Amino acid sequence: MSSLVAQFDSLRALVLRQALSFESLRRIFISRSQRLLLSFVLAGAINFFLALFFPIWVILIGPLIFGLPHLFSGARFIPKLLFEGSEKKGIYACGFLVLTSGIFHLISPGGPGGWDLGVMALLGSYFLIKRLSLIPILFFSSVLVGTWTYPLLTLGLLALGHNFVAFAYWYKSGQNENEKFTALICFGLFILASLFFFTPIALRMSEWFATIPTPDGVSLLPFILGKQIFPAASNPDFLFSIMSAFAFGQSMHYFVWLKAVPEQTISQSVPLSFRQSARSLSKDFGFWGVTLIIALCALPFLGMIFLRLETLRNLYISFATTHGYIELAGLPFLFNSKKS
Repeated sequence: MSSLVAQFDSLRALVLRQALSFESLRRIFISRSQRLLLSFVLAGAINFFLALFFPIWVILIGPLIFGLPHLFSGARFIPKLLFEGSEKKGIYACGFLVLTSGIFHLISPGGPGGWDLGVMALLGSYFLIKRLSLIPILFFSSVLVGTWTYPLLTLGLLALGHNFVAFAYWYKSGQNENEKFTALICFGLFILASLFFFTPIALRMSEWFATIPTPDGVSLLPFILGKQIFPAASNPDFLFSIMSAFAFGQSMHYFVWLKAVPEQTISQSVPLSFRQSARSLSKDFGFWGVTLIIALCALPFLGMIFLRLETLRNLYISFATTHGYIELAGLPFLFNSKKS
């Protein structure tokens, strides 16, 4: 493993030597805020195009490549942003909840339900005990009341809103005003791009998608997939927009957890090398934890040989659901009080 990491570092060094020979690129590279802004714009442009014309492909393929790594990234960094002194316990607790809830969903499939709300209530209760205040109480009360009275609408809002929540963690991870401002700019761009999918122009442009074949063996139609994301909706055009907006949001959600937040939480201004990243992972998860993470992240690629993409996506959702509730449970405490 160490030799493979060393080879990646050698390739990285070669690419950087060529790219940083340009003064403008060197200035951007050594500035974390500028580097992340440029990376976000480039990733956003690519993912916007893909979500507009290939939304089903994005929703199916994206989780298989980035889904599991982003779950472990969330389990790793959410505790670091919420606590000081007990990050290790939080990392293990979040990882345990993601894994056990995923197993629970595999045993008892059926999508988000009481188990996920129970996880959120459990985390919320723990946080409230440590930091009793009005904002978290109102937040959790609204979610629980909405789920009880308007379950389908609340589920759709949570599914879409989950992609926006990650930007709050990005903002919180900023180490100075420039970095926090960059997070706000990127959040604004993300909102504008997401709203564009609901315009008549976007619908006309995405009509071209009807001529693109879906993956072999996939029975998901735009209307059906849109209903899965936002069950309370019924208008076909709105559901198509929901599907495209969700595809874009999913991709940029991965960017935040796999690129922005990890870079914001390190002390140095330039990205870690592969060797440094491996040491940092081992520090947080331990040798066997890293080994387990690598093995789990490789499973979707092996699964492509034996299972349909649609089946693999459903399996991934089993593990991803609780990650969303962990993000939501921590959200009202990011800015409500000091770390404890």
